[in-house]
Amino acid sequence: MKYININQELKFKFCQVSRKILYTEPYKSILCPLSQLGYIFILDRLNLSRMNHKVDDYGNIYFFITRKEMGEYLKSSSKTVIKVFKELEKAKLIKQEDQGKGKAYKIYVVDIYSEDEQKGKLHI
Repeated sequence: MKYININQELKFKFCQVSRKILYTEPYKSILCPLSQLGYIFILDRLNLSRMNHKVDDYGNIYFFITRKEMGEYLKSSSKTVIKVFKELEKAKLIKQEDQGKGKAYKIYVVDIYSEDEQKGKLHI
């Protein structure tokens, strides 16, 4: 068995989530751990959409993800995935736009730091 050594280059990538989501209100009260993980997947998808220039007429980045796809990421039922998306919307982390029956929702990620910057708050 070989361990990761201090002298080697790391070959894996990380998904990140803001500490604000984990430690501050209202997020820590609203989001269950599965919703937090779902948000991490969403941020990863957002980054991919940014690289592919998926933007609307206002320059806002959006992406599509089906409930089935999120269910596969989270290894969860469709009922649980619906709950995850509801929690993320309740926490005002995402906005979903219905594209019609059978189509994936168009999803926007809310900038949770814009209000802090206006108030001059430090980021957690």
